[in-house]
Amino acid sequence: MQSDKGIVWVGVAMFLFGLASIIYPPLKLLIGSMTTSVAIAIGGLALMIMPTLIVGNELLIICGVGVVVGGVSLFSATVSCKGAWEPIQMALRSSGARIG
Repeated sequence: MQSDKGIVWVGVAMFLFGLASIIYPPLKLLIGSMTTSVAIAIGGLALMIMPTLIVGNELLIICGVGVVVGGVSLFSATVSCKGAWEPIQMALRSSGARIG
């Protein structure tokens, strides 16, 4: 249980960073989306709770949290980019340009 202390503190830091990025405007700008901020906060909660439930697999827990938070961030960025591209496509179509 003593080896879990470091992971728990990383979880606390992630959770606080996630909450701060929801509230504090400069961090909102840095993170870019509410979804990613919530994913970071939930990942922090997972790092605080999971080491006590699953003892001995700390590296697996850290990797799992990293993959989930990264995936949510990537998905959020992809969806927002797709949404930004649609008005451009509509404008091009209305001007008579062909889009492949």
